Amino acid sequence: MTKPIASLALLLLQEDGLIHMNDRLDKYLPDFANPVVLDRRDTLNGVVVLRTHPAKNHIFLRNLLTHTAGFPGGFSPNQKDLYAATYKDVTKYDLAHFCKELAKLPLDYEPGESWEYGQSTNVAARVIEIVSGMSFKDFLNKRIFGPMQMNDTKFHLDSTDASRHTTLYKLDEKGEMVMADPGNVSSVLISGPKIFTSASGGLISTIDDYLKFCTMILKNGMYGNKMIAKPETIALMKTDQLPSNINGSVTGNPDKGFTFGYQFTRREGNDSPLPEKSISWVGSNCTSFFIDPKREVIGIYLTQNENYGQIPSWENFYKWMIKAL
Repeated sequence: MTKPIASLALLLLQEDGLIHMNDRLDKYLPDFANPVVLDRRDTLNGVVVLRTHPAKNHIFLRNLLTHTAGFPGGFSPNQKDLYAATYKDVTKYDLAHFCKELAKLPLDYEPGESWEYGQSTNVAARVIEIVSGMSFKDFLNKRIFGPMQMNDTKFHLDSTDASRHTTLYKLDEKGEMVMADPGNVSSVLISGPKIFTSASGGLISTIDDYLKFCTMILKNGMYGNKMIAKPETIALMKTDQLPSNINGSVTGNPDKGFTFGYQFTRREGNDSPLPEKSISWVGSNCTSFFIDPKREVIGIYLTQNENYGQIPSWENFYKWMIKAL
């Protein structure tokens, strides 16, 4: 559930007057100056050949926070294998390398004309580094985590955190639960490379820390007597930023839009148990949350399993909690 935090970080730079959501991305990252869009994939003598055309639209900063930039990702229907080949071990490199490699891949669609969950928030994090002159991690610590005393929210862990770090599970090919990460000093988050600070899903936190962030969003930027962000900035995170003909949902649900950082419930229905104008998102390993601004309700649900579809309680969390309320 890192993306909303990263999205607020980019919006804080707009609040500072350093950027604007309608700025072109190539103003800050020239590698994205001439994007091309994938038309089809051919095979010539066993080699994949990509047929592309120059994009007619520019990529704007607003596209990064609404997943409308067209970037391929791990869920891309057309380039999933190319994306995987490009990032065989993303943890060994920084955000600058991530963006440089992403710029080499064609877009899945014209920027601004469709919605596809992807890695655009990582690109937003690199923009933050360039504009602020700080690392993404340091910017978050200075502007969000430090002022809000979110001391348990970080990208990597130290050995002293091992006793508090949870074990991660997954299902093997037989459908049996096995350990994916031991949750001790051998964890990749403790012993592995501490280079890549993923804005698309890299933060480790606690339910108490994440509740602080959600409460600050609910309270329009206030944390106690501190203003973390202006109300007009938070309003952008609570307002649907997509045209009505574009659905902000991996399932194509027309009842879902997308704000600058959150999925937005346009209408409550059978597939949308959340109340109208609620904002929500999910994270790695079956974590989930929602904020209902009208009723001032926050729901957070955390598990530690890589297999979303095998956790019925995760799937039913919204329905159960809303029904209980």
